[in-house]
Formats: sequence, C-alpha cells, structure tokens
Amino acid sequence: MIKLKILPLLFLMIPFILFSQQPNDSSSKKTPQNKTVNKNSPRNAGGGFGGFGGGGAQMNIGSFYGKVVDAKGKGIEFVSVQLLSNVFDTVKKRNIQKVIQAFLTEKNGDFIFENLNVLSRYRIKISSAGYKTYENAISLDFKAPTGGNVDFNQILNNSSKDLGNIKLDTSTETLKEVVVTSTKPIFEVGVDRKIFNVDKNLTSVGQTATEVLKTIPSIQVDVDGNVTLRNETPTIFVDGRPTNLTIDQIPADAIERVEIISNPSAKFDAASGAAGIVNIVLKKNQRKGYNGNIQYTLDSRLKSSTGGLFNFRTQKFNFSIIGNIFTRSPFGYNEFDRSNNDISTPNNIHSLTNYVNNSAFGFGRTGFDFYIDNRNTISIYAVYVKGQFKTDNNQRIDSSLNNNSTGYNLTTNSSLGQFSNLGTQLSYKHSFKKKGQELTADFNYNSSTNFNNSDNRNTFLTENNLTKSPPYNQKTDGEGNNSSVVGQLDFETPFGSDWKLETGLRYNNRTVKNYNNQFIDPGGEGDYILLSGISLNYKYFEEVYAAYGNVTYKYKNWNFQVGLRLQNRNYYGNLLDKQGSDSAGFNVNLPFQLFPSSFVTYKINATQDIQFNYSRKLSPPNFFQLFPFPNYSDPQNVTIGNPGLNPQFNNILELVYNNAYKRGANFFASIYFRNSEDIITNYVYLDKSAYTGDSVLFSSYINANYSQTIGLELSNKISLFTWWDWAISANLFNSNIVSNVANESVNNNLIGWNAKTNNTFKLPKNFTIQLSADYTSKTILPPSSSQGTGGGGFGGRGGGGGGGFGGGIQSFANGYILPRFVVDAAIKKDFNFKNKNSLSITLSVSDLLKTQIYSSFVSSSLFSQTTNRTVLQQYFRLTIRYQFGKFDLSTIKRKSNKGEQGGDSEIIQQ
Repeated sequence: MIKLKILPLLFLMIPFILFSQQPNDSSSKKTPQNKTVNKNSPRNAGGGFGGFGGGGAQMNIGSFYGKVVDAKGKGIEFVSVQLLSNVFDTVKKRNIQKVIQAFLTEKNGDFIFENLNVLSRYRIKISSAGYKTYENAISLDFKAPTGGNVDFNQILNNSSKDLGNIKLDTSTETLKEVVVTSTKPIFEVGVDRKIFNVDKNLTSVGQTATEVLKTIPSIQVDVDGNVTLRNETPTIFVDGRPTNLTIDQIPADAIERVEIISNPSAKFDAASGAAGIVNIVLKKNQRKGYNGNIQYTLDSRLKSSTGGLFNFRTQKFNFSIIGNIFTRSPFGYNEFDRSNNDISTPNNIHSLTNYVNNSAFGFGRTGFDFYIDNRNTISIYAVYVKGQFKTDNNQRIDSSLNNNSTGYNLTTNSSLGQFSNLGTQLSYKHSFKKKGQELTADFNYNSSTNFNNSDNRNTFLTENNLTKSPPYNQKTDGEGNNSSVVGQLDFETPFGSDWKLETGLRYNNRTVKNYNNQFIDPGGEGDYILLSGISLNYKYFEEVYAAYGNVTYKYKNWNFQVGLRLQNRNYYGNLLDKQGSDSAGFNVNLPFQLFPSSFVTYKINATQDIQFNYSRKLSPPNFFQLFPFPNYSDPQNVTIGNPGLNPQFNNILELVYNNAYKRGANFFASIYFRNSEDIITNYVYLDKSAYTGDSVLFSSYINANYSQTIGLELSNKISLFTWWDWAISANLFNSNIVSNVANESVNNNLIGWNAKTNNTFKLPKNFTIQLSADYTSKTILPPSSSQGTGGGGFGGRGGGGGGGFGGGIQSFANGYILPRFVVDAAIKKDFNFKNKNSLSITLSVSDLLKTQIYSSFVSSSLFSQTTNRTVLQQYFRLTIRYQFGKFDLSTIKRKSNKGEQGGDSEIIQQ
C-alpha cells in the first residue's frame, strides 16, 4: 500500500529532472540582459567569397544597434523592434518580407540585432502602444575585400552599424483603440465550455460565490448552498482543480470568471457525474505593472466585509495577493408539515423554526508565477480560509393524532462551529521547441479542520401549556479533519498541422477523520451523560488512479476528437473506539473501467459552428452514502449509509449550436440527453432507535432503476442599444425517474423549465443599473444527489435549524421542488480620476420583491412532507471600491503588433 501511494508522487518529479539539466536551445541567443532574440537569417543574398569564413559560408557577422527615445530624449522600455528582410518564397514563387529578428528594448531604450548577413538589405520597424510606428530601410556599409591581403579590422568595423537615437512620436489614436479592445464580453463560448466573465456583475458585489453562481444560466443554488446544473449536481472546481472549499467561503470579488463544462472530455475526472463541471477561476494579473483594489461593504443587517487585492507583474515573475474578511448574519425560517403513515393511527407534525446565523470568516490567496525563460514556468499558489459560525434556533413542533392535538414541544438550539482550510498548488509548464507541444505537471494539497458543538434544550407541553414531561437536553461535540492530494501530469503534441495527441496520468486521495459525541441530560439539570453507543468516531481513506488519451483531427471545416479514460476508485473506512483503534470497518473497491468521449465540430462559417458530443461518466457513492453506521445527531431522524451501493453510470449526449451573429452578440442552443442507470437516491424505512427505543424513521440510500432527462437550453446576449446590454437564457427539460425498490414502485415524470434574464443599463454621468430575474418551475428533485439536511450530521456545519427531514430538501425518487421566482437589482456610480484610478459606489439588493421561498414535497409509503424555507429576503448592501494601478502597455502592444504586420509579412517561428 505504501509503495502504491508513493508511486503517483514520483512521476510528478519526472519533468523537473528531465528539464532542469537541458542545455539552452541552439536556436535562441541570450543577450547579457537575458532577453531572447529569435534568429533566422535570410537566404544568402550576396553569396560567400573564397578564403574568408571557409567553404563559401554566409557572412553572418553583421549587427545593428541603437536606442529608442521619446520626444524628451528619454529611453522607452519594452518597445517592439523588428528587423525584416526580403526572402524568396518557394511556394509563392516571389520575394516576401519576413521578420527575421524581433527585440524588446531595455529600460534605457537600447536594442541590438546580431549575426546578420553583411551583404543583405533590411528594413527596421519600431512600434509601441501610444506611439506612431517608425519604419526605415537600413543596410551595412560593407565592401568585400579585394586583392591578396585581407584587413580583418576593417571588415569588423564595417560589419557593425550604430543607428543612433530613434525618436518615436506619440499617437493618441492608438491609445484610444487599446482601451476599446480591452473590454471582456459577459458571455463567451469556448471549444468545450461556456465562459461567464462575472467581474462586472453588480448584484453579487461584496458577497460570495453563492450569489455569483445564482446569476449563471442553467445553474440553481438552494438555501443550503447546494448547486445543481440542468437539475443534476455538478463537480465544483477552483482554478481547474478539486477543492475542499464550499462556495460560501469564496469571495465574489476574488472571482474572474465561471466556466461551465457540461460534458467534459476524457481529460477530466470520470466521476464528474451527470452534470459536468463548474470551474470557478480566481483573478490573476495578466499585464505587466501593478494594479489592485480595496473595498468595504455594509449590509442591511449592519454586518460588513472588507478586503482587497494586489497584483504585480514583471518580465520574470507575477505576484498576486487577495484578502477578504466577512461578517454576516443571515436569518430566516424553516417550516414543514409531515404526515406519518407508518403507525396504525395516523399522526401529523407541524414544525416552525426561526433561526439567526452569525458568521465571520477570512479568505486569503497568494502566489506567484516565475517565468524561468520563454519555455519554462513554475507557479506556486496557496489559499487559506478560517472562520466560525454561531447559529441560534427557536423551534416549535405541534403534534396531532387523528387530528386531535397531543401537545407541542419547544426547542432552543445553539451551535458554534469553527473551520479552517489550507490549499496549496505547485505547477510546472514546459513548452517545447515544436509549436503546440507542451508538458505540464501539477501537485495540489488541501487540508481542512472543523470543530463544532451544539446544545438542544427541549420542553414538552400540553395544548393547555401545562408541563407534559420533564425537560430533556441534548449536547453534541464534534471535530473533523479532511486532507486530499492530487497529482497530474499532462502532455500534448501536434502531428503535422491536422493531428494532435493529448495524454496524461492522475492520482488523488482523500483522508477524513472525524468524531461526533452525543450527550444527554434526562432531567434538564445540567448532568450530561455520554452515549457511547450512538457516538461516532471514524476515519476513511479514498484513492483514485487514472490515465487518459485524446486524439484530435482537423479536416477542412471539421474537427474530430475521440478520447478514452481508464479510472478506478477505492474506499477504506473504519469505525474507531475511544482509544482510536479500529473496532469495525468496510472496504469498497470499484475496479478500473473505461470511459469514452467524442466530439465532432463543424464550422459553418466564421461566426457559426455546430457540435455533437458524447461521454460516459461515473457518479460513485460518496463515503457518507456508504458508511454503514447510524448517525443519531437528530434522534428523530436517523441517517445511515449503505455499503452495498453500486456506482451510478451516466451516458450524456449533446448537440450544440453557436452563432456570434454580430459584434458583442452571441446565440447559443443545446439539445441534451442524459441516461443514468443505478441512480443513487434516498429511501426511508421504519426501525427502532438505539437512542430512545422508539420507532423512528431511518434515512438511507439505495440504487433505483434509472433516470432520463432530455432538454433544450437557449441563451442569447446582445447589445440592444449602446446603453442597454441584455442577456436571457432558458432551459426546458423533461425528467423521468423509474424506481422499483424497497417495496415501492415509482415512475416520476415531469416537464420543468427555468429562465433567467439580466439587463445592464449604462446611463449618463457614469451611472450603471443592473436588473436580473430568475424563475424556476416545478421540477423533480435531483435524483443523484443528497441535498443537505441542515442537521449538520457527521460534525458538519448545519444551520437553518430543525435537522432531519425538516432541515432541508432530501433527494427522493418521488419528490419535487415547487416554483420559485426572484428579482435582484443594483445601481453603481463610477468616479474616474486623472491618474487612471477610479472609485465606484454600488447599492445592490437581493430578492427585491421578497418572493424567494424554497419549497419542496417528498413522499413515500411511510410519510409525506411539505417544506418551506427562506433566508435573507430583501437584503441590501452598499459597497465602496477604489481601484488603482499602473500598467506597462507592452503586453497589449505585443498583441497589436501581430495585426500591424499585414500583407505578406509573417513571423518565423522557432
């Protein structure tokens, strides 16, 4: 076992060993300032001459040097200086002008071109953002030696030429063009993903990733922070990698964009489930110079958050740091009505819980990229989150038997939890001489801890408010640790201009240790007794090995990609005694299996393409769904796993059409089909509680037969006017779940839909208004997920009060979510200063009309239940943000230089 765990880490060291000792490319020349000069001499225009250089060699000993200055004579850094020469093209059968060397000037404006043919003629081209382009013909004053005597000093003197100071004139038009082209669209479509640039989203300013994801088409987020995509649970990534962070621990202002990969290729984890991947990409500076912001937010609960970010980038490294401190106090209610049909005499329960959750946490992320040279980059990043939450609940539960009241009980609950998370990432990238060939290696480590305790005080009264039985108190004390390691090695290389191969290896493991002690105070006098029989102390280890390969082929307007992934998964779980020794255990091993994927894309024209894709995915049971020991954190609603669960397999097909029909506009349509076999769902049965001895409902998991979903997703973004940007999306789908298990037959078939719209109005005086709306119809509960119960079992966070079935939406084969509608709004005022810094003031409100109520219904042969929940209705926030920075325009310049070359000019690649 130890050898198997070490092996995956050893392969990560391969690229560092291979490339740390490589000699410099012979095709590159390093200047004393470590600048790279791309060399490719023109063909021999004048030919060699005998007796010098040997064998008729070309006279490549020439050089030009000079200095680029502004109108005041001061040297300009990072100016692009290109040297061009006429070369005979054997394909076009004529001379064309090619860039044979390119250089970025030093801090003082110096540049140099070396190893030139002394007999050729050249043209120099100098350009930089904010300046007019300079062009001129140049040549060396060189004469070939004659006679028998050769004066080598004269030859050397004539082979080098000083071009002197070259002055560039400023151009205001160029600067204006740069500003216009730097704006990112809100919505983009990539090859295998949809990209949403959310840094301009006003309604989520000063909040967390929870509010950001609520604005994304096809994504739904419930009151517990559970995310669904096309009515299935996706895998959440941060910066393209798995994470231990929950979405309410990621500040919205640290997020640059959200990527939706609805049908991942074989390159991605096969356990990405039936809904694909939601990748949250954090902000990272891409331009040289420095920039940052600081901001402060105050909400209508008089809670605040403050934070900022700072980025600094040079030619050799990029450094960034983000920090935020949040205090929040959400409140709401949780109400449910349950009818129990499991007893000879039917009984009903009505519960109403009001809760307040006071929380505070800090988020920090820092890291840097080190550009060793133009082929090798090392990146190191770390994220640290630490916080606590304190929840106070007041619950009243009314009971009736044959519609006659049997009294009620009052419960007050106070819980305190603390958590911390550390995530680190080490990445290495090597770009080979061959264009498009690269090797990347990633190592990620995450570790999180949590502590929690809660006190429940119960009073039992008759309908006449008389004491029915003595007070009954319960206390829970828990602690958990969670760590994970992920190592991945990826290699890609082209074969000719039409073929490309991608391949890679991946290993990841997760270790969880947790205890949850239960105490009771039967007399309500503070004398607590540990109930060791129902307390939990456990650990588990999970590991995955995987390898994949993708082959891509381009033919005219067609693009084909086929892939195959080989992957397994193993679980090892143990129940521990008081001394931490194993007392019981279980192993679940999912053998290696193959997971294919295929993508076929046809480019109709420059703005339209259509794609068909298919993949087979896995939704393995998680540890808590397998854990075979009961959890009594809520004595009336016991949860227990099922170690006999089979993994759920998903076949996903999608037909996609994309049309960027005008500048700044995009229409996207997708028809998708998903078939899932052995779906994992909740089921409830009646059994005796080891806690009270009474008959209670146990919630566990079982494999149902299958589920099918077919849907149509549409989205459109367009600028209706220069002052009005409009985006709208809709998702129409039919879900069908078939289950013949646990003596029940269910055929749940329902058509559901969701629509979102976002309007941005740009008004005079730098005012911006944003208005968004979201409607979801009645839909089937996501079949392959267990939505949070809110009870905080297994030492979890909990919150929302009530616990058990009343605490949240459960995933049952026969259940659905009721319609929901919400409107958010925001207004922003920008102040721009002469030094290019800016100040913005944003006022935003969530659930403007107080219509956001999360309601659900579930049923079985034992019970039926309706649940209503709310949180933070009509929630206002005021945010002040100051942005500063000084950018070096060389990055933008390098992009624009390509467009300046025009005609037959081309860059010779190394």
